[in-house]
Amino acid sequence: MFVAAAALAGGWVSTAQAADERPALITYGPKAATREGDYYREQTIYISVPEGSTGRLWINVFDPGISAEYDQVMGPPGASRTRYAVFGGPGAFWVPPLVPAVPSPEQSAAGTLITEKVFGAEPEAVGQWRNVAVVDPRQGDAVDGRRIFRLQVQGLEGAAGNVYDVAVSARETRQLQPEGLEVFSYRPVVRVPDQKSFAEMRFRPPAESDRLVVHNFDLAFGTLDLTTAFSSVPLKASGQDEWQAPEISLAAGLGGTEAALEFGHGVEMPNDATFMIADGAGNPVPFQLPVKLWPALVRPRPAIDRSDLARRRGLGMILLRWLDVHPWFLADAIRYYTAHPEHRAAIGTAEEHDRLRGLLSAGRA
Repeated sequence: MFVAAAALAGGWVSTAQAADERPALITYGPKAATREGDYYREQTIYISVPEGSTGRLWINVFDPGISAEYDQVMGPPGASRTRYAVFGGPGAFWVPPLVPAVPSPEQSAAGTLITEKVFGAEPEAVGQWRNVAVVDPRQGDAVDGRRIFRLQVQGLEGAAGNVYDVAVSARETRQLQPEGLEVFSYRPVVRVPDQKSFAEMRFRPPAESDRLVVHNFDLAFGTLDLTTAFSSVPLKASGQDEWQAPEISLAAGLGGTEAALEFGHGVEMPNDATFMIADGAGNPVPFQLPVKLWPALVRPRPAIDRSDLARRRGLGMILLRWLDVHPWFLADAIRYYTAHPEHRAAIGTAEEHDRLRGLLSAGRA
């Protein structure tokens, strides 16, 4: 049964399965066609820490180079290269225009270039973490009590799709997440590597928003769902080399709570696609990074138990091998009743269900 969940690193994960460790971001070279799924052939990642943070930050990239082991190799060997550029200072942070509009050259160059590195087919850049920048928080753009850096990943040459991941550490030789760190992107390009996996992209709808528009490009007729703690709603997914922009109304109280887009399947594998979410006013909403890959689940059918024991009792017993409840809500409920045993006696009543939903949706549990 898929019923147990635990809190880990700020998110809920099932104890019956673990997140796939493969990276899920991808950027193609300038010679790649848009039908590969990367509409812009570059993507922008923001790294944010609280104002007043001290100590250096190591910005690291997993598998920054290009190889057949991790990446979508196209063209002659060694013909593709990827640029990783880190910007800080005033102007480094900007919100991109709604897709499919292209950021202006002024936006792409805004801020102060702190450092840049270019990787190709170097063996030391394949399948391992490499540092691309070491920064002082004071070098970031000062925005609303935060210091923000922009990591711009650009397909510089060739057509290959470079698959990678990004992490930030407060230490040079080991991973230690800086206090208050946020890593996000407004327009991620994501790879689902096979039919057995799906990508989870978490975000928080603005508290005042009553609807969202989910822009998606080149999902190759895959599946796309908007998931909250209480429900999962299927959305219209794009075909090949096209945009779709389904609109969904948000239930009262869901603004400001954690949600996710879940993307999988499709007529081609691996399947790469570009995403952007906008609120009702047309303002882009950031996705939290990293993107997580999870094993795709096939929903089992209930089975009728016709064992001797069941027949002796005169019953046909249904074995509940799947609970029709979202894992986030289930995990929150388990944690709540562990901490508040005095409320367990009311489990199963409509009043307790309504009370619990109100607590969890308000984040007070």
